[in-house]
Amino acid sequence: MAYEIPVLSHSFDVNDSSTGKQYYIVKHSTTANTVALTTAAGERARGILQEGASSGANLQVMLFGISKVAHDGTLTPGLQFQCSSAGLATAATTEVGIYRLGECFESGSTVSGTFATVFLCLNGQSTN
Repeated sequence: MAYEIPVLSHSFDVNDSSTGKQYYIVKHSTTANTVALTTAAGERARGILQEGASSGANLQVMLFGISKVAHDGTLTPGLQFQCSSAGLATAATTEVGIYRLGECFESGSTVSGTFATVFLCLNGQSTN
């Protein structure tokens, strides 16, 4: 079952790296009100891009709520997730300093780039 329950979202401009990347994880770029795909595993993210369009478009980014997310094939229900260096969701590690982004509800396929359903609740940096 695929569904979204947008609780909190905001419009941001999209840079070239995010073009056509619906349901990928994004972060703030160096340009005001602009997002880009995450580029380091476990880094702080802004949310999940809800639309796929060309560079410069103003698109919705889910900041909090239930959403689909493109993942690397490792997500299973109940696991927390983090971002990959390619903007995909991946199972959270126990490494200190990674940012957990939420919890997986439904995992879908084990094929990289397919969608899982997650609860996005940017819950902070791992300290254990």
